[in-house]
Amino acid sequence: MRVKIPTNTREVNELLGRINACKRKLERKETTRKRRISAVNKVAKDDKAPVKALKKKLEKAIATYLSKNKAALLRKWGKKSLELLQGLVGWARPPMSIIVAKGQNESIAKGLWKKRSKRRFVRRKVTYTLKKEALLESPEIAHAIDGITVRNIGRQDRMFIKAVPKEK
Repeated sequence: MRVKIPTNTREVNELLGRINACKRKLERKETTRKRRISAVNKVAKDDKAPVKALKKKLEKAIATYLSKNKAALLRKWGKKSLELLQGLVGWARPPMSIIVAKGQNESIAKGLWKKRSKRRFVRRKVTYTLKKEALLESPEIAHAIDGITVRNIGRQDRMFIKAVPKEK
């Protein structure tokens, strides 16, 4: 489509009006596109609901079997997990982590530095910082320090079910 170059301000104003009309048309098309995508997503979500419910029931059935037979399965497998043709099942222990109270890293580190027996938990360069790796090696000591929380102390094995078929 050819567009005539304007020769006066009235023609410039007309072209601006056409530009505004194009913008409105584009906005309507975008709104229509979003409405259609929303409708498709709703249908897809409705279609997924029964499959998700079935998946949850299957996982619960496997979890029930594993929990009822844990001791026998651990003896039989000789390890905490079993790789099957369609996936992996077993138990895993979640990792421990150290959480320091917000803004207290340096003050806790300085306090530990003053106690000679606790210096192994402190890194001292320009400032004092905590050695989280060292704290993880002694979670009972770390748990007793004010301002430090040890997540997953006394950890229990968690069951996991991963349905991933083996590639041939």
